Amino acid sequence: MKKFLIASLTAVVAATSVAAAAAEEVQIAISHEGLDLTKASDVAVMRDRIETTVASACAKATRRSQREACVRDGTAKAMGQLEARSRIAVAYTSAAR
Repeated sequence: MKKFLIASLTAVVAATSVAAAAAEEVQIAISHEGLDLTKASDVAVMRDRIETTVASACAKATRRSQREACVRDGTAKAMGQLEARSRIAVAYTSAAR
C-alpha cells in the first residue's frame, strides 16, 4: 500500500516497488524547506520534486504496468497532500493579515 504524508517541513512519499515475488515499501522524504507554498512558482517546484522522487522510487518495479501504476498512484496521493498543505499555508497567511 502506498502512503503519502506531509509533515511540517517534509513530504514523505511511500511507493511500492515490486521485486521478484515480494512487494517492498520504500519511503522517501521530499523537503519543501525554503519554499513558500502560497506562491504558485514554489508549488510548481514542489510538484517537480514529487514527480522526480516518485518516479525514482517506482523505478525498481519489474513490470512496466507496475511502474506506471506506482507512479500514477504515488503522484496522485502526493499531489493531494501538496494541495492540502498549500491550502493550509494560504489560509494561515490570510488569517495572519
